[in-house]
Amino acid sequence: MNRKLLIVNQSSHSLTVEIANAFIRSGKYDEVVIAAGNKINPGFKLDDKVRVQKIKYYNTKSTITRFISWVTATIQVIILCWFKYRLHELFLISNPPTT
Repeated sequence: MNRKLLIVNQSSHSLTVEIANAFIRSGKYDEVVIAAGNKINPGFKLDDKVRVQKIKYYNTKSTITRFISWVTATIQVIILCWFKYRLHELFLISNPPTT
């Protein structure tokens, strides 16, 4: 079957980890990748089969930095989808909203 999934969430937390774990444990996907801007907290127990792809951290310091981090992460996600993960199905979460 060889199905692959890319989960995009610039601000990943426990719910994103639970979603990724559920997808990989379902047996329907051979590969699950989380594109995340922040480090996944080790306390969330991400399944060993789920990989993390780093993208721009969501900076909430000001409206300008928020916008810049959204645009930067969106460009990174587009490039990743075109080149590295083009055979993956997408699961998009609200951040960055420009995706």
